[in-house]
Amino acid sequence: MIIQFSTEGRSGAGLERGGMLSLKPDMASLSVGSNNFPTRVYENPPDLVNWLASEMVVNGVKPEIEAFDLSHILTAAEMHAKGQITETPYVQFVMGVKNAMPADREVFD
Repeated sequence: MIIQFSTEGRSGAGLERGGMLSLKPDMASLSVGSNNFPTRVYENPPDLVNWLASEMVVNGVKPEIEAFDLSHILTAAEMHAKGQITETPYVQFVMGVKNAMPADREVFD
């Protein structure tokens, strides 16, 4: 069994979003960029993303990169190269959310 926590915006605001990382789950979600959803902005400012990533490293939590957009994949790759994301990143492609990456085979390829 894998225990995974969410650090997304519905989990709280600001640093509250990572308050549970000290419990050392196996994994936790890490959205490395913002999105304009139809009814709200899913805000992930760089300082928060960097803090969440550092807390995951300190607590031995593997991040699950939520890629809503190509820029999120590029950002995660850069963070991995800098050591902010350790090990091989686990990436979940979040497709089909309005105003984000469409659920389209050609786009995915």
